[in-house]
Amino acid sequence: MALFTHNSGNYLIREDANIYYEVTGNPAGFPLILLHGGMGNLTDFNAILGSLVNDYKLIGLDFRGYGKSSLGTKALSYQIYQEDVEFLLDHLNIAHFAIMGFSDGGITAYRIASHKTSEKASQVKALVAIAAHQQIHKSDFCFPFLANMTGPKWRAKFPVSTAYYDRVNPEPDFDHLVEQAVKLWTSGKGSQYPDKAVKQIKAPCLLVRGEEDHLFSEIEMSRLNSLIKGSQMASIATAGHEAYQDNPYVFTQKVKPFLLEVLSSEVRLAPAISNEVKQQSEKEPVC
Repeated sequence: MALFTHNSGNYLIREDANIYYEVTGNPAGFPLILLHGGMGNLTDFNAILGSLVNDYKLIGLDFRGYGKSSLGTKALSYQIYQEDVEFLLDHLNIAHFAIMGFSDGGITAYRIASHKTSEKASQVKALVAIAAHQQIHKSDFCFPFLANMTGPKWRAKFPVSTAYYDRVNPEPDFDHLVEQAVKLWTSGKGSQYPDKAVKQIKAPCLLVRGEEDHLFSEIEMSRLNSLIKGSQMASIATAGHEAYQDNPYVFTQKVKPFLLEVLSSEVRLAPAISNEVKQQSEKEPVC
């Protein structure tokens, strides 16, 4: 089974940062960009790649400072993330694509899909946003958790993932990375959150939330649903913030029929896979 491995990719130099990326899946499939969340990396999506590799050309990258990408000297912002992704798309000569983004990756995906913030918005043919805020305010219930995070706290809570970061990152400085991430999460407009620009998303959009998510509330998902015209919502049972990892089977049962339906006019998927997903869609429609 094809996975993201941190062994088979390439680097793309943008300004003073080296952006690492990998391409796997079906070379003839419709391009699907996978954008990881804060303190993560592209291998986080391996839990669901098995259900996508036959249908899609899968493109993953490590955001600046994460995985095998260097941090560079600029302060992190969602605009910089967006520009790095769009630079990669140009490098790969990809004209039309779908995006799946988790948390910070989903926030970045909103910016790419919004006609207010991106010239590539019309090229986005489908958007799956997992636990992704449009904006985080000081009054939000998740703000204290994010604002008070430190490198040592994260290491204590997630020792395996931080050890992996230390092993693969070319310039490991985890405490500094967490400081940069906290500023990104809590600096409001300075972080270039999409905020009301989500109203200008025209692509079909599926908003996904784990029912036990402690950072992204059901109220926030409903608010986004009201702002993004025609968007759909899917709740993943027995799943928290990382719904696609916590319950990958149910997640793919929700997401694959959505992608099949909205991309059917863009590309014809492999017949065997298409029939399988069609059967899933008939059994369990998207929430």
